[in-house]
Amino acid sequence: MDNTEAAPLQDADLGASKPVPQPQYKTRPFQLPTVIACGHLLDTRHLPRHANCEHCWAAFWETNVEFLPKVHELLLNSGTKAVTAIYGAKFTEALGGYLRKQLLKLHGSAQVQAASGIEVVDVQAERTGQ
Repeated sequence: MDNTEAAPLQDADLGASKPVPQPQYKTRPFQLPTVIACGHLLDTRHLPRHANCEHCWAAFWETNVEFLPKVHELLLNSGTKAVTAIYGAKFTEALGGYLRKQLLKLHGSAQVQAASGIEVVDVQAERTGQ
């Protein structure tokens, strides 16, 4: 047999009969929401990752509606020292800031102040003499 002569192809399977595999993409099991005000990701199952961001804390309190009454009850019954002992100082500061803002929203309007006899004064404006 001559080496220069090629053997004829008989029933050559060049892969045409096999199915073409489709790519399998990995799915993302859990996508965290983003806080619009600051752009940080918020995991509602845990305390905010950015502990100094007040927008993250506000979003955390707004989304955890079951958790806030429990902490508020602990605060009223046992005081700030108990909340600080359980959750930490930054948590207590963030809770105080959030509750302060909510109360100022509630009692900040002139109609509510007149009806309840409460006057909400801006302490920073008094200090600067404005």
